[in-house]
Amino acid sequence: MTDKLENHDDVVEVFTDYKAGMRTLATATAAMKKLGFEEGVARALLKAMRRDNIIDIRGYSKQPDHLRRGTETLMRKRGACGKAASGVETDNKS
Repeated sequence: MTDKLENHDDVVEVFTDYKAGMRTLATATAAMKKLGFEEGVARALLKAMRRDNIIDIRGYSKQPDHLRRGTETLMRKRGACGKAASGVETDNKS
């Protein structure tokens, strides 16, 4: 692996795809090998991760359009519970 971070985005893609269940351990390890990792190191890194649901690590979604529209509709129906924390007023000392 080089010291430069030129492959940073590619490594993040492999990690998030693996965590989201879109890659198996074998395919993720093979992708990491192509990026310059040794097989044992790549397998150990991937095995150490929990395969939880991940939320917005990329800044975009790989969901198909029909699933994305359904998710957006659901979030609009939820209303205030789905708003980001930045929309919350923190000054409550009045």
